[in-house]
Amino acid sequence: MAAAKPVQLELRSTAQVKSARLVLADVVNADATMQKEETQLLAMPIGTMSLTAGNMVVQRTSLEKWVRQHAGIRSRDIRWTGADAVNIALQMQLVDAARMRGYARTLLEDWLKSNAGGSNIEIRDQGELQALTVPTGEVKMRVSRLSEPLSMRKKLTVLLDVLVSDHLIKSVPVSFEVSGSRQAFMAKHDVARGNAVSAADVELREVDIFADLSEPISPVDFSKAAVRAKTGLRKGAILSRANVETVPDVARGDAVVLLARDGLVSIESRVEAMQDGYVGQTIKVRPGNSNNQILAKIIEPGKVELR
Repeated sequence: MAAAKPVQLELRSTAQVKSARLVLADVVNADATMQKEETQLLAMPIGTMSLTAGNMVVQRTSLEKWVRQHAGIRSRDIRWTGADAVNIALQMQLVDAARMRGYARTLLEDWLKSNAGGSNIEIRDQGELQALTVPTGEVKMRVSRLSEPLSMRKKLTVLLDVLVSDHLIKSVPVSFEVSGSRQAFMAKHDVARGNAVSAADVELREVDIFADLSEPISPVDFSKAAVRAKTGLRKGAILSRANVETVPDVARGDAVVLLARDGLVSIESRVEAMQDGYVGQTIKVRPGNSNNQILAKIIEPGKVELR
């Protein structure tokens, strides 16, 4: 029986590939008359390229050694020709600047709607943005972070991660300039700390979204929610969570009713609240003739139940 014809493999000097996962067929030219079992050799994995490292050079001696180790007895019938080394490059694609900026703008708009409460927000492009060359594959984008909180500056940079086949290729800064206004309550006159704040004390105005470091409170119905000044309010001050608060259902120092249950028997007594609190919260209270404090749950304004 005649000996099997050796398989001729010619190493190319250059190869351009679509996938980072390389097989032997990516870098060699083979005899078109190869048998079916011989063509399986061409499907042998030979390594994986880095998506960010650029071109990859493989020496023929290294490739021959790899094939001998992994092809088994078939490697005896391989005849190598061609280049001494192959320069392998991934096929590339462009991610245009408009696509990246549009993605970053959409996410910034959503963030501003959720956090700025602005009714008239304008976002303008800031600086130049170049198209990005990346390897062929499925391109995805995600926001890594905003460079600064909204309240800190009017110029914001969205750090955009560009991924190919779920591998991070590059983080791209996309800058914008933001301006706009939102509605907020403003004090019509001075209000002392701890005093009630009513609808007569405030007016609803359009203010710059960067006018105050604290987020202005949302419009409230003062007839349904009692509000007091946490700090002294000056005329023209923008109401925020930092300077006003909802009046608690039980305030520190209030005399409240303590309900104690023992089976079917309920006993009520008067105690002093040692903390502010709202319905559902547990606070410390003190019986009138004692220095000891006990825990009680607020069940309604002015009334607590022993825990």
